[in-house]
This record gives sequence, structure tokens and C-alpha cells, in this order.
Amino acid sequence: MERVGGVKPIPLDMRVICSTNQNLEEAVRQGRFRSDLYYRINTVEIKVPPLRQRMEDIAPLCEHIIAQVNEENGVFVTGIQQQALRLLEEYQWEGNVRELEHVLQRACVAAGAGELTIRDFDFLLERIFRHSAAEQEPGAVENLAEKTAKTEREEIIKALVQTNGNKSKTAKILGIDRTVLYSKIRKYNLKI
Repeated sequence: MERVGGVKPIPLDMRVICSTNQNLEEAVRQGRFRSDLYYRINTVEIKVPPLRQRMEDIAPLCEHIIAQVNEENGVFVTGIQQQALRLLEEYQWEGNVRELEHVLQRACVAAGAGELTIRDFDFLLERIFRHSAAEQEPGAVENLAEKTAKTEREEIIKALVQTNGNKSKTAKILGIDRTVLYSKIRKYNLKI
């Protein structure tokens, strides 16, 4: 390279790492991305699937991110309970690992110390409910059974969060038998 106004070339030894969520090959075909640039940067291609397609990575990522948040923010979070981890696995993570980092940072800073519980992620419930509502096809009308099931599922999740995952207390709050609660948890495929 040469400095602006310089006359002597300066040798560089560097590598460039590029990242995108777009299909650049398709963009080149459509004329939306320069082909010469694509072939220059596309030396080694590593495809990383989105977090929602690799939920098994959430637990080790949580461990790593919690350690990082502890160091950067002076908090002393020791880990995350299984019920809270299952709640994180229930979410679709449209923002990928960056969104997971932000959610964990918020929970860690708010908790300050100890193990993260499902209550530390109560703010995530609204996103989960919003996502399940958005999954519906635009213009689709829910019938009464669908609306009832959706509301029932949301109320069960809220009660589980309120009781920190205690199923006996959850059943009591909901006014149903514990065996009925277990069958509804299976019915709605809740991993809590």
C-alpha cells in the first residue's frame, strides 16, 4: 500500500475475513454484487447455519457468554438452570448468537450473581409469544380451538416462569391437576 501523498510502497501481510447472511453467488448472477470482488474474497468459504438450526450449541454458548459477561461487567453469575436453558431453546433466535449474547448480558447484569433462573428471562416471554403469533400466515384467521390452545400455552409458560419451573405450584396457580399439567406440557411440546 502507499500512504496518501506517499511515494514509497509499504508491504503488508494481512488476511481479510468477510461475513454475510446473503447468497453472494446468487447476487453476482443477478448483478447485485461485483463478480471480481466475489472471486477475490471467496478463497475459503465456511457456511455456518443460523443458531435456530443448531440448538445444541446454546448450552456451550451460554457458558462462554456468561464467563465473558462476568469479566466485562464485574458480575458473578455461576451458570444457568436447566429450565432457563430450555426456555432459551424454545426461542427461534432470529438475531443469531448476537441476540443470545444480548439476552444473556441483560439477564446476568440484572441478576448480578448466582445461577440464572427462568425468572431472569421473563422479558424473553413477550418475544416468544410475538414470534408464535408471527408464525401464522398473514391474513389467516384462527378458529376458536387454535386461539384457546395458543392462550392456554402462553398461560402455562407464564405460570412456569412465575414459579421458577415448579410444576406443582404451576398446577396450583392454573387450578388444574399436576398430571393434567404434564400432559399439556407434552401437548404443547414445552421444553421447560
